[in-house]
Formats: sequence, structure tokens, C-alpha cells
Amino acid sequence: MSEVKAKKNFFRWVYLETIAVLIAYFLLSNFILVGSVTHANVWVSFLVPLVFGVGSSCIFLYLFSHQDFWHFIKNLESQEKKQEKKYLAKFKNYGKIFTCILVSAIGGPIFLALTVRFLFSEKENRYLIAIISNIVSTLLIVAAAKGFLGIFY
Repeated sequence: MSEVKAKKNFFRWVYLETIAVLIAYFLLSNFILVGSVTHANVWVSFLVPLVFGVGSSCIFLYLFSHQDFWHFIKNLESQEKKQEKKYLAKFKNYGKIFTCILVSAIGGPIFLALTVRFLFSEKENRYLIAIISNIVSTLLIVAAAKGFLGIFY
């Protein structure tokens, strides 16, 4: 007798949840960044992406720390881990905090949360590090974008 092996299901709901969260996050973050950078008020231009980035970093850091409950986060982390290792390899000689700032500026809050979780132990204040890194990177990104748009307007 030959044994018939059970075929694994290709489609799983956790994949759909991960894709939906990523698409919603990237659309919302790009909409917020473009909308706030093109806003005439300088305070709005800096504060809206700053609050959104800090909130997103803290939420993703919390979710990555509690991935047993949130099943799609484990899938999201495995998808983003390859790019995260590439960024960490590039910036490993710059120091932990500066690496977090660079990763936040290049990769955004998801990569920042992964970097902070990887580089800092649970004893260190991960949320404060994520907030500070996000503040600095948001100020740099929004200032550069406003300056770039100022050339054309």
C-alpha cells in the first residue's frame, strides 16, 4: 500500500491578512506623507507624519513583541527579515542609535521596529529609542521633501 501524503493548502488566511495590513499601511503612510508635505502650514507638514510615524513604530514594535497573539505579524516579520538584514549589514558600523535613524529614514516604521527589536534587549527602553529615531528621521525626510518641493513652487 502506498501512503498518500496530505497536500498543504497553498492559500492561508494569514497571508491575506499580512498583505491587507501591508497595503493599508503603505497607502495610508504615503497619503499622509504627500498630503502633509504639500500642506502650506509648516507645523502640519512636520507634526502629522511625526505623530503617524511614532504611533506606527510603537504599534509595530508592540506587535512584533507579541507575535504569538497576532499571527499575521510572524508572517510579516519573516517577509521583511531579508531586507532588514541587508540594511543592518550596510549600517552595522555606525552605532545602534544611528543605525536605527538610518533604517527609519530608509525603511520606515516597520523596519525600525524590527531593527529596535533586534539590536536592543528588552531591558533597554525600546519604545523611547524607536520614538527618538522616528522623530529624527521624520524631521530629515520632511525637511528634504519640503526643500525639494520648494524648488518647483
